[in-house]
Amino acid sequence: MNNLGIIGVNIASQNLELLERLTIPQDDRAARLLALRTVADLSGLVYIATCNRVEFVFTYTHPNDLTTVRNKILDHFFHGEPRAKFEPNDFFLYHGLEAITHLFTVASALDSVMVGEAQILGQVKNALTFAQENNLVDAHLERVFQAAFRVAKKVRSETELGKGNVSIVGLAGSLIRDFIKTEGLVPVALFGVGEMTRKVAMYLKDQGITEIYFVNRTETKTESLVEQFGGKGMSLEDFLNDPVAVRIICTATSSPVPILTGSELTELLEKVNYQRILAIDLAIPRDIELSAELASRNHIQLFNMSDIKQLSDSNRRQRFRDVDTAREIIASEIDRFQQEEVENSLKSLFAESHREAADLAQKCLDDLFSKHLPNLGDQDRKKIEYMLNKVVNFTAYRPVQMMAKKIAAQKAPASTPHPETLAHRLIAPQGN
Repeated sequence: MNNLGIIGVNIASQNLELLERLTIPQDDRAARLLALRTVADLSGLVYIATCNRVEFVFTYTHPNDLTTVRNKILDHFFHGEPRAKFEPNDFFLYHGLEAITHLFTVASALDSVMVGEAQILGQVKNALTFAQENNLVDAHLERVFQAAFRVAKKVRSETELGKGNVSIVGLAGSLIRDFIKTEGLVPVALFGVGEMTRKVAMYLKDQGITEIYFVNRTETKTESLVEQFGGKGMSLEDFLNDPVAVRIICTATSSPVPILTGSELTELLEKVNYQRILAIDLAIPRDIELSAELASRNHIQLFNMSDIKQLSDSNRRQRFRDVDTAREIIASEIDRFQQEEVENSLKSLFAESHREAADLAQKCLDDLFSKHLPNLGDQDRKKIEYMLNKVVNFTAYRPVQMMAKKIAAQKAPASTPHPETLAHRLIAPQGN
């Protein structure tokens, strides 16, 4: 376990340029990772890249300092290229048990922008599959990932974390997800260019929505969003003069006055032939000025921060309990994984004694059947052989299990790392 490490960057660092620069295009991924494994002297490497994280999960060929591996990764990515701006704190580095705990936490969706999101487990599985197909993993790394999948499945089956979200963007995402379940992948307009808009765009991208219009008073400010997520940028004036036929609107501007009123939304309704529209207003003061009566009469589902707060308050207490339960599951599974690893290392030491015990048992059985029970039927012989083999296996490997349990208990960490990030994510919704 001590030869396992993780180095990564996620959206919490707020360094989107670094996140983007460490994202490897799919076509170049295999060659780049094979070269990186050689340069950094790694025996196994799995690369996890999502819209909000990049992580290198690896095993060492030789003992190595994590900062040395990090620097080799940076040299590999930025050699001959303009350097991105970053600070040491933009990265997280985990080793040994902390690395295992982090991977279990990520796979269980406790370290996600939306705690409990379903997509992350599939993304981690895809990362392992890609590494396997390109001969990037070793046996130890494979065991760690399989254990992570087992933990994630247990968390999802024993908690309600996969049902609903507490963060502002998460709750907005759940509203969008419910809408597209019935209406399909419809066009979306996002108003504003702040961090909230970026996070909603990330969610839309994960959901498969590609027809996104980024709207802002100054159109040029939408260029970085268009470059990162695709879609099209346009000025607020152009949108108001000639609305695009979008079915989902999400606003998060800093405007002191509403940017969309009943008249503008009525014109939009004409463009979409009076089909249902979802409008989510994440701004304070509000961006959308529309009475509940007018919204209902025109088939507009309008949610503002007050509505979203009510959704958040309704499930926050249960989610606190679920996160606590999930952390207990992870802690228990870390103990289990440690014991399994110790058992694997000890079994080779006991293999010879097991073979000798099995040979002796077989000789005793042969002598018993030939000299004392020559008329015993084949079925009865097989039953006796089966039972004796169970006894031999138990007596040979029971000491291994007991030793492994004791050693694992001595190595166990005092607590599961970084609980404060989970609590903070629930108490202070993302994007405020």
